[in-house]
Order: sequence, then structure tokens, then C-alpha cells
Amino acid sequence: MAKVSVVIPFRNSEAYIVGCVRSVLAQTLSELEVICVDNGSTDGSRTCVERFGALDRRVRLISCVQPGAGHARNAGMAVAEGDFFAFIDADDYLLERSSLERLHRHAVESDSELSRGNVYIAQDRVEPIVPLMTLGVEVCWRTDVVTSYDQEPLLWLPVQHQAYLIRRRFVEDNRLTYPGLLRGQDAPFLLSALLKANSIHCSNEAYYVYRKGHRNHVVLKGTHFLADFVTSVLEVRELLLQGGRVRQWHLVLARTCGYLRRVCPPCYLLSEASLVTVLRTMVENCSSLGRLSYSPYCIDEELENVRAMADLIGRAV
Repeated sequence: MAKVSVVIPFRNSEAYIVGCVRSVLAQTLSELEVICVDNGSTDGSRTCVERFGALDRRVRLISCVQPGAGHARNAGMAVAEGDFFAFIDADDYLLERSSLERLHRHAVESDSELSRGNVYIAQDRVEPIVPLMTLGVEVCWRTDVVTSYDQEPLLWLPVQHQAYLIRRRFVEDNRLTYPGLLRGQDAPFLLSALLKANSIHCSNEAYYVYRKGHRNHVVLKGTHFLADFVTSVLEVRELLLQGGRVRQWHLVLARTCGYLRRVCPPCYLLSEASLVTVLRTMVENCSSLGRLSYSPYCIDEELENVRAMADLIGRAV
């Protein structure tokens, strides 16, 4: 039986998926399965995966007709047989050949439900890669011990679900799935896991490279509904407040304002209650808001949507 099931959703990722799959197959942990989930590709991505499958029986190719990486990951988890899940985006890659082996060893030796490594950011065609330093996680990355979420509340901020190995039995017992969002589906899934876990092993060791800045990167393309991002934030809010984690919600709230400020600076004028009201209204009126990117690059055709968002905020202030 495989020790780790690596789930890779892909859609039109021909330029990157070869490097991604190669980084997995080159791992020193050989007892693994690689489940590549085609989410509607029209380029040569599927052919690339088929070639890998013909050469290495650990590679499995399945299809998911429901759009969105969340649905694709759920489809991969449904057929997985490994002891742990690892989730990798098709345009990213594992940094070192021992990445999976080290995270798996940490999880087994500590008897943890989740095992976390360090994520690095790579601007496309730019070196060097740099560690991801995101609000609330620095302390976790500097420790190499079993950490209960009750002992270290900063661990709760859900960032980079790809940084984790997650025990399959734990996911199945708690019926954890990704929501069917086009954007932001990782945060509710990871936060639900963090809420339910008894222990999480955190390591500062290099593990995963998150590639950004290329033409297929979702933030630059701006093709995802802002409403999906907002829905994700609201789901995270409910999970945190139900668990009594008010401080962690305030951290998420600060990051949300930072995102929304890129398309509408008046967000900083809102109280917490007003911002939540606006977020909910945005979801309810997503058809009128349209396909609004929260990229820092606000293109001309988005201006009407930004004005609509500003009107909502104006009524709430």
C-alpha cells in the first residue's frame, strides 16, 4: 500500500505539469501513488500525464467534469489508497527529493494527523526562491516539535494547504472535503482539519515551491469570481467563531481587507460588522458584481464592478 497519495488537479497546465510530476516521481519515498485529475484540459496536459502513466504504474489519470480544483481534489481523494494525502498544484513542484519522506517520517514518529513543511515562493523565471512568510506562521516554521493548536494559536491561520501531509483516515473519519468554489476552496478545508486535529507537526524544512507570476497564474488572469473568495472568507469566519477563535478571525479579517483594498480602498473604513454585511451582500449579488478580480491590477472593464462594490460599502459605513 502507498504511504502517500499525491493528488494533482490540472487544467491546461502543459507548460508545467511535466516538471511537477517529475518532482514527485523523483522522491526518495517510493511508496506513493500519483493521482492526476484532469479538470477539463484542452491542451496537451492529459497526453503528458498519459506518457508518465505508461512509464510508471504509480501514476493514475482520472477525470473530473465538475469545474474547479476543489472538485478535482475531492475526486482524487475518493480513489486514493495511501495513508496520507499530499496536494500539489500542477504548476508547482516539490523542492527536494526527500521532501515527502521527511514529512511522512515526522507525521508517523509524532503520531500527528497533519505534518507541515515550509513553502517557498518562486516568481516565474526568477531566482532565488524565497520562503513564504505569511501572517501568523513564522513561529510554527521555527519549531520542529509536535504542536497542539491549543498551545500555539497562530498555527490556526489557514495558509497554503499544499504545505501539509494529512492522514487519510483522519480526513475520512471527519468527512472533510473541499467546497465547490472556483477560488478560495483551500482555506475552509484546511481550517476544518486544523480545528479537528489533535496534533500537527511543523517543520522549517524546505518542502514545496509555489510558483507565481506566470501567465496562467490565477491572480494575474483574474478569471475567478470574487464572490467565491468572499464565500470562502465567510466560511472561515463561521468555523473560527464557532470554535471560539476570535483572535484568529481578526487576523483573517485584516488579510481580507488587504485583498479588497486592492480593488476598493474604502474597505479600510468599514467596521467588522459592516464588512461582513458587505461580504454577504456581494455573494448574494454576485451576478451584478460579475467576474471581478481581486488582482492588484484593476483593468478597465472591471471599473463598473468596483463602483458597484464601492456603493455597497458606502451604504454600510
